[in-house]
Amino acid sequence: MLRWLVYVFAAVLIALSAAVLYVANADLKGLKDEVESVVGRSLGRELRIDGGFSLRLGRTVRIRAADVVLENAPWADRSDMLEAGHVALDLELWSMFRGPIRVKNIEIHDAVFHLQEDAHGRHNWDPVGPGDDAERQTSNATDSLSAIDRLAFRNTRIHIVAPYLTDETQIVVDAAEYGLRDSYVHVDVAARINNVPLRIDMDIGPTGNLATLRELAIRGDASLGEITASMRADIIDLGSMAVSSASIEIDGPDAAYLLNALNLPAVASGPMQMAASLVPDPDRSEFEVSGQFGEYRVAANGWLEDLWGEGGFDTRFEVSGPDLAVLGERLAIAGLPPAPFDASSRILSGPNGISFDDAEVNIGETSLRGQGLFARLDDGRMSLDVLVHYESITARLVANTRNARATDNVEIDFDIEGPNAREPAGELRLDLLPAQPFRITGKAAYSGQSLSLDEVRLHVSGMGDLHGSVALSNRDRPAFDVRLRSRSLTLQTLGESSGQHAGAGVVDRLIPDFRIPFEYLAAFDANVDVALDALHSPLTAGALVRAQAQLRSGRLDVFNLETNGKRGRVRASLVAEPAAASYDVIVDLAGQELYVAPPYEPEASLAARPAYELTASLKAHGNSVRDLADTLTGAVQITAGPGKIPRQGGQFATLFFEDFASRTLATINPLIEERDSIELDCLVLKMDIDDGTIKGDPLLALQTRELNLLASGQIELHDESLRLDFAAQPRRGLGVSLGDLINPFTRVGGTLAAPQIVADPKRGILETGAGVATGGLWPLAKKLRERFLGNNPCNRALETKPIR
Repeated sequence: MLRWLVYVFAAVLIALSAAVLYVANADLKGLKDEVESVVGRSLGRELRIDGGFSLRLGRTVRIRAADVVLENAPWADRSDMLEAGHVALDLELWSMFRGPIRVKNIEIHDAVFHLQEDAHGRHNWDPVGPGDDAERQTSNATDSLSAIDRLAFRNTRIHIVAPYLTDETQIVVDAAEYGLRDSYVHVDVAARINNVPLRIDMDIGPTGNLATLRELAIRGDASLGEITASMRADIIDLGSMAVSSASIEIDGPDAAYLLNALNLPAVASGPMQMAASLVPDPDRSEFEVSGQFGEYRVAANGWLEDLWGEGGFDTRFEVSGPDLAVLGERLAIAGLPPAPFDASSRILSGPNGISFDDAEVNIGETSLRGQGLFARLDDGRMSLDVLVHYESITARLVANTRNARATDNVEIDFDIEGPNAREPAGELRLDLLPAQPFRITGKAAYSGQSLSLDEVRLHVSGMGDLHGSVALSNRDRPAFDVRLRSRSLTLQTLGESSGQHAGAGVVDRLIPDFRIPFEYLAAFDANVDVALDALHSPLTAGALVRAQAQLRSGRLDVFNLETNGKRGRVRASLVAEPAAASYDVIVDLAGQELYVAPPYEPEASLAARPAYELTASLKAHGNSVRDLADTLTGAVQITAGPGKIPRQGGQFATLFFEDFASRTLATINPLIEERDSIELDCLVLKMDIDDGTIKGDPLLALQTRELNLLASGQIELHDESLRLDFAAQPRRGLGVSLGDLINPFTRVGGTLAAPQIVADPKRGILETGAGVATGGLWPLAKKLRERFLGNNPCNRALETKPIR
C-alpha cells in the first residue's frame, strides 16, 4: 500500500511538472485532460477530475482539484478505488526545475478509499505491470519525493475487505497530519477503527539525518481503545541496525479485545503483554522479544545486521499454548488433537537463502522435527526445501513457484517413507496395511484455490503399488476428484482392534450404537473412481474391483461398485441423501456364484463348496447404525446349490450362520457333531423386512443329505430379540435309527447376542444363553412341516412370494 502511494505521488508530480511547462507556454484549456492522461498512463488506471481544477503559478505552485476519482482494479467488487472531494498541492516552483521537487503541502479532504484483497492474494492497490517498470517507478518516486513539508488528511474513510477479516473493516480518519516541527518529523493521527478510538503521536528526527538514516531518534505513543503501545529508539545507523537503545511495549486487557477491534478471527483471549528490545551494539543489533498473547506464550532472540543490504540475521523463536484443538476451532481447522503444544526453531540467513534448523513441534506426546531452506533461484523463482521427521517416518518436500511473479502458483515434489506402514495407517484407523517398509511419492501443484496431486504412488513391501491422482478445488466449496489404480494390491487381515476381543465380557447388543458422521458429506463435493485389477484381502482373493461414486451437496451416490473373482461376482449401488436432519440410505446388492471360504483355499476344495446367489434391496433412515437397523425396510434373498461345507472350530462355515445356527443343527441331528463336513443339497433364505422387523414364512429352507429343515418367525432389530421356529424331517431311505435321532421341532429365542435354543422336551434342553425356555409341539412349526417339507423344501420356499 505504501509503495502504491509513492507511485501515485510520483505520477502526479511528473504530470504537474509537465503541466507547469505547458501552462508557461499556453492557456489552461485542456490542462485537466493532460493531467488525467499522464497520471492514468503512469498508474495503469483511469483518473478522472469530475469537479473544478485550477493551477496558479508563483514562487509556490498551487494546484486544486475537486471530485477526483481513481479507477479500481478490474477484478475488484467496486468500480472506483478512490473518491476525493478535495485535493490540494503546494509545490516550490524552482525545485521543479532544479530538483529535487519540494512539496510544501498536500491536503486530502472528504475522501473514501476502498482497499481489497481477494482469495488469490491480489491487492487492488498494486499497480498494473509490476516488474522492472515498477522498480524504476519506485526509484523515480523516491527521488522526486525527497521532501514533503506537510501531508494532511481530513474526514477520510478507508474500507478494507480481505479473506482473513471476519467483516469489512472501516477506518475513519478525523485528522491525520505529517509535518515538520522543531527539526523533527511529527505524525499525529486521530481516527477510529471499527468505532474504536485510535491515537498516534510520533516524532522522528532530526530531519537533517533522514537522508543518511544515521543518528536518529524515534519517540512514539499509540493507543487503540484500552490497548497502549510505546516505542523509544536511538539509532546509530538504521541501515545496519546499529543502535544505542530501543524498546517497544504493548499492554492490553485482553487479546480478544484487540482481535475484535480489528475484525480478525478470535484466536486468543486473555491478558496481552508484549515487550521487545534491541541491545546496543556498534555493528549490529541484538534483540529479544517476549510476552503473552492470551493463552499463548511467545519468545524470540537473536541479532540483525545490515537490514537493507547483504547482511543477515540469526534468530530463535518459541511459541506455546494449552490446547491445539481450541486453536484449530478458532481458525476453522478441524481434527486437531486436544493437547498442549509448543513450537521452536532457529531461523538464519545465509548465502543460499533463509534456512530454519532445529525446528521442533510438540503436540502432547507427539514430536515432529525438521529443517529447511527458503531461497530465491537464479531465474527469480522462490524455492522451499523441507525435511521433516515424525517418529520413524521421514518426509521430504521441495516446492518451487512456477514464475518469479506469482507466489500462489507452486509446484511441489514430495517423498515420504518409513519402516512400518501400519504406524501411519493406524493413525487413520486403518488396519489393513502390513507392518512393512513403505514409500509415498508424487507431485503436487497449488494455484490459488486449487491443489492437485499427480503421479502419486504408494509402495509397501509385500503389498504392491497403488497409484493415482487427487485434485482439490475450493472455490464455492471444497471439491475432490480422486482416481486410484493398481494392478495388484494386497491388504492384510483385520487386526484384533477391528473386532470383538476374546474374553471381553458379555455384550447385550450386537448392533453397535455407532453414530455415522453423515454431516461430513455436506462439507465437500467429490468424484471417486477406483480400479483395482487384483485385490487380495480378507474378502477377495485376487478379485477385480471397480468403484465409482459422486458426492454433491451432501448426497452420496455409489452408482457402480463391482467385484469379480474366483469367489464370485458382486454388483452394488448405494444412495445416502440428507432428509429432515438425518439421512435416507438405499442399498441394492446382487451377487452370483459366491463361495464362502478362506481367501486362498485350494481350487479343488473351493469348487466343492456350495455356490450362493444373493439379492438385496434395502432402505433405512437415521444417523447411527442402530437408527438404520430400527428403520430398515426391504428384502433379502440368498440361495445356494449343492456342495460340501467343512466344519471349522466346531462350527459350520456358512454365509449367515454362526454359533446358534450350527448348534441348532447339532440339536436336530446329534450325528452332525461327529461329522467333518455337511453335504448341502440346497438352501433358501428369504427375509422380508419392515421397519426393523425381519419376517419369513418360511425364513429359511435347507436340505442336506440327511434332512429337510425349515425355519419361520421374526427378528426384531430394535431390541435384537429372536422368535424362530425350526421344523425338521429326515430324508427317505435313512433308516429308523438315524431318523429317531432327528428332533422334529426346535425353537430359538433370546437375542442375537444371547440366543436360546430349546429342543422338544422329549429330547432335552440345550442352552446357549443365560435363560431357559420351555417348548413342545408348536402349531406354527407343525404347519410349516405340513406345507413345505417334502422332496425339495427349497423349491417350495421359492414359490411362496417373489422377493420385493
